[in-house]
Amino acid sequence: MIGVVGVGAMGAALVEGLLAAGHSPDTICLVEQDQTKLESFGDRGVHISTEMEGIRAADWVIVAVKPHAVAEVLRSMAVQLKPTAAVISIAAGIDTRLIEAELPSVSVVRAMPNTPALVGQAMIGVAPGRLATPEQLREACDILGAVGQVAVIGEADLDALTAVSGSGPAYLFYLAEALVEAAQEQGLSADLADQLVRQTLRGAGLLLATSDVDAAELRRRVTSKGGTTQAAIEVFDSGGMKATIRRAVHAATERSRQLRGDS
Repeated sequence: MIGVVGVGAMGAALVEGLLAAGHSPDTICLVEQDQTKLESFGDRGVHISTEMEGIRAADWVIVAVKPHAVAEVLRSMAVQLKPTAAVISIAAGIDTRLIEAELPSVSVVRAMPNTPALVGQAMIGVAPGRLATPEQLREACDILGAVGQVAVIGEADLDALTAVSGSGPAYLFYLAEALVEAAQEQGLSADLADQLVRQTLRGAGLLLATSDVDAAELRRRVTSKGGTTQAAIEVFDSGGMKATIRRAVHAATERSRQLRGDS
């Protein structure tokens, strides 16, 4: 049995991914105080509850609540977890040591997914806590793999992963936003600009994901000497775009550390 505590966007995406991956609905239980968030799952065959008692039979419990609510949720969970249960936390910025302080005998795995989990294409960083066994880590990766790809890393590296893949979708959306605006400035309609940008980014992303060569080489193959792409790349370079991206990722990494109290 897999329990999910908190049915926000990411919690709901994980449930949808588990169902799509073939997990039987009767092996999934949801706990959410907001009854309206459970309504869409009411006829799906999964167990739903507004009380923490709903996780009593769970072998794994996914904590999918906002960071500020984690401490209270853990205290409520502590008296309901069965002795062999393990926990996956996807709460941003909450270290395994903080969870283990509330659940001292429980194995904990911390994960950082990103929003493409909503379409089954997440990139998820996973770090084991002090008590998590190799087998439990594999099980956690199998569970999370229902919504995307999983990379096992040290917990100290989760800040950098958060800055790259956790926040990364927003960087791409920011680029898309700018491209749509630029296309309209060149006289294209809003609808056409939107279509061009969405499909271009989708196709380029798929090409990058499925290619055997790296991003730099793929970029070079599009950049003919003296051509239109080179003209654009020269503007990017003169504006220090790569340096700006490095500074942005550094800023996001540092902010992640600040949010968990390391600086």
